[in-house]
Amino acid sequence: MENKNRLTIITPFYKAEKYIEDCIKSLLDQDLEEVQYIFVNDGSPDDADKIVQKYAEKDKRMLLLTKENGGQSSARNMAMKYANGEYILYVDADDYLEPNVLGTMVKAAEDNSLDILRAIICDVKGDEKIQIDELDNPGTVMTGRERLSHNMISYSLCAHMYRRDFLFKNNIVFMEGVYHEDMDYVPRTLYYAKRVMDLDLFFYDYVVVEGSTTNHYSLKRVEDVYRVAVNVSEFVDKEVSADDYDNYFREYLAFMFAHVISLCIVSGHSLKDFLASGNKKPEVLKHLKTSKQKKYKLLGIMLKLKLYKLYTRMYLLREKKVEK
Repeated sequence: MENKNRLTIITPFYKAEKYIEDCIKSLLDQDLEEVQYIFVNDGSPDDADKIVQKYAEKDKRMLLLTKENGGQSSARNMAMKYANGEYILYVDADDYLEPNVLGTMVKAAEDNSLDILRAIICDVKGDEKIQIDELDNPGTVMTGRERLSHNMISYSLCAHMYRRDFLFKNNIVFMEGVYHEDMDYVPRTLYYAKRVMDLDLFFYDYVVVEGSTTNHYSLKRVEDVYRVAVNVSEFVDKEVSADDYDNYFREYLAFMFAHVISLCIVSGHSLKDFLASGNKKPEVLKHLKTSKQKKYKLLGIMLKLKLYKLYTRMYLLREKKVEK
């Protein structure tokens, strides 16, 4: 597909009527004209699509697609079939961009021939904004594998801008049917990327919505994080050499499976029952015991000894101290 724009922004939406207009206004309040906006109605039962259509009738750069509900991943994968921008940016419908940031970002990506550009994303809680990720030598071009070796992976998908041809060349798509697909997508892209760079620019406001995906964990969502971790493990087994596993993925996989355990605890589910369901324990232990970090090794030992209740109490006590 011939590039017609410098950037494509992809925004899936579902039950977004209350906030999608603010998102749209922020996308249009930019210093870049060569932008394609793709909005994907993921079977939303409200009138969010009518709001998007109202703006699309005034701005021919906007494209509205409609599909049956299947989740953000399937919506993004669908949108990529229509994307014609040199670079791709994913924006969630309940978030918004800072004014006049896209021109700087796209120019930085173009001038440095980047596969991936990362800039600053902040949590927004009322009037408070908190930077989510620490940058990795901003302004310095490195390979994605160097980024992985620094253990500075951000799985905040929306913090990254991707070169479209790079994604197609490496057949990178979103894992469908799960929440937290970012944790699979981002490290996979970094493994293949030849040129990545961080830009010291605050551009994205991630609005923390009560009851949203990232601050409420049902058992389904905890299971999904486990499925994503297993998917990364399978990718590593199939595509990554032993040396690259040791250099780039060993600690990330240990982190992911430890994260699954943490989410299980904070969501109030039984560790014993969770690990027994689907025989998850061997997969979890495999990655914890290979880590070089003491905290992951200790977790692995306690799980192997079936000290579930003790670890749960220790974890909750530690979290309580952190909150204080």
